[in-house]
Amino acid sequence: MQRAEKMLEMKAEFDDLLKREQKKQPVIRIGIQQRRAISMVPEVLARFKERYPDVELVFHDLVVADLKQMFKENAIDFMVSNFLEELPDTVYHEIAKEPVLLALPDTHPAIQYAYSVEGDGLLHLNLSHLDWETFIVPLPDQSMRRTADRLFRENHIHPKRLIEIGHFDIIMSMVNQGMGVGFNRLGYLSDMQRFEHVRYFLINREAETSSFRLAYRKGHVLSACERALIEIVEETVRERMH
Repeated sequence: MQRAEKMLEMKAEFDDLLKREQKKQPVIRIGIQQRRAISMVPEVLARFKERYPDVELVFHDLVVADLKQMFKENAIDFMVSNFLEELPDTVYHEIAKEPVLLALPDTHPAIQYAYSVEGDGLLHLNLSHLDWETFIVPLPDQSMRRTADRLFRENHIHPKRLIEIGHFDIIMSMVNQGMGVGFNRLGYLSDMQRFEHVRYFLINREAETSSFRLAYRKGHVLSACERALIEIVEETVRERMH
């Protein structure tokens, strides 16, 4: 009888604990690239809240290296970024293939070599025409910088000078003033200040792209609200690339 009473007490305690836990507001923690957060966070949050008003989204806007560290420390549930390397035991869901763009001052002589490719809205320009140029590039811990370094290696480009700037709007402002050549992503343009003297081009004939992905831990079973979150992120990104 004593054992039975003890078991009933333990069950009552467990039931009470379960009820209190179920009353807590669910939380989804998302790490996102700083540059993406400017436009994506308000749109994703507004759309998600319409469907799941009782689920809290917590965003952390960081550079990719810091996103990965938070993910390793289990401080975030999802990462949204352009990933160049993959972590083990992690599922990567591709949101979009995103064109990487060359940004040139509108007076740059290489523009005369730009050409059209059927089906593409932007002209193409081979990177080979920009050897020994001044390039304005992001900082080493930013994903676009590592993409730029790879493009230099693969296309045998030898920059005359590299100017490192962490903010893309500042980079485009410098290109606008004719201070050098830069790189950008198609998804950044919709919420970026319009620079009157900057021209954008797809890189080479095959159009250089990077994979924009959402990542979560292997073995994690997506809930209905998490699947909805992924759909909303996909919708938001597609809209910003058109």
